[in-house]
Amino acid sequence: LMKRNISISMRYRILMFAAVTVTILLTGALMGREMWRIVDGVSQDYARLYNNEIASEMEAHLLREIALSTKAADTDIVKLWMEEPQNEALKRQAFSELMHYNSALADENIFIVLENTHQIYFINGDTRYETFIPSGTLSPDVGEDAWYFKTIGYDKPFLLNIDMDRFLNTMRVWVDVKVQREGEALGAIGTGL
Repeated sequence: LMKRNISISMRYRILMFAAVTVTILLTGALMGREMWRIVDGVSQDYARLYNNEIASEMEAHLLREIALSTKAADTDIVKLWMEEPQNEALKRQAFSELMHYNSALADENIFIVLENTHQIYFINGDTRYETFIPSGTLSPDVGEDAWYFKTIGYDKPFLLNIDMDRFLNTMRVWVDVKVQREGEALGAIGTGL
């Protein structure tokens, strides 16, 4: 009888040990799943916050560059030179004005395209008046130049595009602002970011 009681007692202990072990394993699995859900939720919230912060910074940066480019495109002396590109006095004054705006741009790389010649000029922090010469001529037949002709034909004052510039050989986000006088396109001004 004693042997049988030990056996029942041992079985009971084994059964209790098994029940406790299963309970611990199930609790651990459920806690692990819950911890994973919490970590995943926190990481998604962090990623969403981080993306929103980056988007806000980019928007603020873009808005500033658009505002500066738009203001440069509305400068009378620049418009006068764009109408008379052979006038050296106007060119010198326009260059001085463009250098003023260029120094305020984040990347200090303003460009200007004259509609009557399709010549493109680039200004960076190192440009001097003596080196303010056309970098090339844009053509509607060259695919890489389509941005300019799209900007001129666009019904809005500016256009954003991501493009590889064939003269600078750089990929950037470009702010292209149409320069107009009394509804007539004189060219474009902008910057690359």
